[in-house]
Amino acid sequence: MDYGDDTGGVRDSDDMEDNVDTTDSDSEDDNNTNFGDDDKENISDEHLHSFETQPHSSDAPLHKDAANPAMAPPYSSMYDWTLLDKVGNGKPYSKWESDDVVGYEFETLVEAAKFYSTYGCAMGFSVRKNTHTYSKYGVKNMQRWVCSREGERQPVHNDKENRKREPRPVTRLHCPAAFKVSFFEATNRFKVKQFIPTHFHHLAGAHEVQFLSSRRKVDDASKAQIRSLRAAGIRTNQIMDYLVNCARSFQNLGFTKTDVYNFVSADRRSEILDSDSEAALAYLQARATTDPRFYCRYTVSDGGELGNMLWADSSSQLDYSLFGDVLVFDSTYKTNAYNLPFLLFIGVNNHNQALFLHVLYLRMKRRRTTYGF
Repeated sequence: MDYGDDTGGVRDSDDMEDNVDTTDSDSEDDNNTNFGDDDKENISDEHLHSFETQPHSSDAPLHKDAANPAMAPPYSSMYDWTLLDKVGNGKPYSKWESDDVVGYEFETLVEAAKFYSTYGCAMGFSVRKNTHTYSKYGVKNMQRWVCSREGERQPVHNDKENRKREPRPVTRLHCPAAFKVSFFEATNRFKVKQFIPTHFHHLAGAHEVQFLSSRRKVDDASKAQIRSLRAAGIRTNQIMDYLVNCARSFQNLGFTKTDVYNFVSADRRSEILDSDSEAALAYLQARATTDPRFYCRYTVSDGGELGNMLWADSSSQLDYSLFGDVLVFDSTYKTNAYNLPFLLFIGVNNHNQALFLHVLYLRMKRRRTTYGF
């Protein structure tokens, strides 16, 4: 590798002599990029970029009054407790039979979903979507919901050999409870076509309802509050305490502390994934403004995606000039998000200490490829 003269000049890839031979059978063939002479035609001038010495400008519990809208928790927008009073021919929801619900019509599919979610919360079971169909115009005209304990666990998860973790408890118990609505053009509404109230398992009590999977949901209002508090530097556990105080109790909140931590983690990852390439390049640009010998080369694909990237700071370049006689080329690291190899060039100084001389991201191939530097 040659970084040029003392003024920070960078030699063109045509003059780079050292070759690294790499093979990766798990990567795609069409992502091949070569920094050397063997593949000049694959990298046009506008696809190759570099940083030189100059900076770049650039809800309610289970009880007899559950249907009372006054008891609806303020954070449970996915429920509509007034619907339990409209359906069932005046019977208590706990005594509903199929004929009491079949034939009822809802204005929208969202209203039907809220009804069954509210019914499941009041009865003490979790709801999930099962099947649906679309019209020839691409509009959903049928939706079926079932109890979360419908069906059975796939055998492949039960028959694993050399299992390292304890299997999770079996939750699929062939529960027949179901609810289906279909769209009728005559009334322009969704009519209930199936309602099965029977369950083959224990239903959650008042103190257990808040832990049902379909009951736990961080609603949009809470998400906005969490983001605002995070931006102000408030810790996640303090955010949870604030939300509980606003809702007056954990039961009225509609989600648990684990759900808040999961949302914060997912929200943080989405922020990184939306701008990770720009953030990486901005960081390297900032390094170039403070380090007069900072070196970076990267490529951009035809689709505007960040491709291969190599960088080294002045300290690494100095170490290379002194201890670069022997290098270890380590390509065993891969990032989690994009599965791109993270390559390290490692040397050893006179104290037998490992030195990170160069860092490289590459898009690897199925076929053998030579990279020249």
